[in-house]
Amino acid sequence: MSWPRPSENHHMDQPYVQAISDLFGLDPTADFESWMSDPTNPSLNLPFKVLFPSIASDVVAAVNFAKENGLEISVKNSGHSYQGASSKKNTLLLNMNRYTHY
Repeated sequence: MSWPRPSENHHMDQPYVQAISDLFGLDPTADFESWMSDPTNPSLNLPFKVLFPSIASDVVAAVNFAKENGLEISVKNSGHSYQGASSKKNTLLLNMNRYTHY
């Protein structure tokens, strides 16, 4: 009978969580939960709802809805906003990539 050989890093036969714990000395599940509940986490900076208007009347309806409900509007066009304006927290995001091109 032959015994299984250990892997080079000795972690291939262990579950992922155990390997991370051994290598880095931390508990990934606890760290993930604390990371997700941290209010300063930039990954939680998400809009309230995302709309994909395709014609002008969709935009008008979205602006009226936001005004009536006290929501701020953020707009995503085709580029990236280094300031994060297109993914601002608690806004109504208008993603314009389906808007009719004239």
